[in-house]
Amino acid sequence: MRPVGPYIVIGVGRSGTSTVARVLHTKLDIFMGLHFTVNEISCPEGTFEDVTFWNMHRHLFNNKLGFIAWHITIQKLILAREKLGIPWGWKDPVTSPMIGFYISFFDNLPRIIRCNRKKSLVLRSIKKHWKLGDDEALNKYDITTLAMDRVLKHIDHLVIDFKDTKLSDEEIITQIRNKWEEI
Repeated sequence: MRPVGPYIVIGVGRSGTSTVARVLHTKLDIFMGLHFTVNEISCPEGTFEDVTFWNMHRHLFNNKLGFIAWHITIQKLILAREKLGIPWGWKDPVTSPMIGFYISFFDNLPRIIRCNRKKSLVLRSIKKHWKLGDDEALNKYDITTLAMDRVLKHIDHLVIDFKDTKLSDEEIITQIRNKWEEI
């Protein structure tokens, strides 16, 4: 029997997280959300960022929602997803530096998939698609990477390394199934 999740896809933005979330959702029947954010220019195949999680993160960081209200809302969202009784998960780059905090929402360790890509390629893509300067892009990369490294060195997770090239859907599926046979 397959676990009901969650499968949390993390990584510095522009590192392959949308590709992995798409494969989970469209090829492996992992519910990654009802609606996804759209960005035809930087992610022509879709971002596969769950709009509900995405909105909650933006509300928190834009001071439209206090931390306690955000925490309660996210907990309710997670409980509602668990009640679906199906494998589920989400992807939103904001989750990546907060992964340690997110783990505390669950009784059992979630299935975490970390996407990596060559730093120079990620920085170039961040600057191009997010219109950030050199220092801002490097800061975003370093802070997110440090937060993930500190938490993930202590817990079991899957790393999908895109290095210099894209991986095929089949290569991604193989890596996921080699890690978790129930998928």
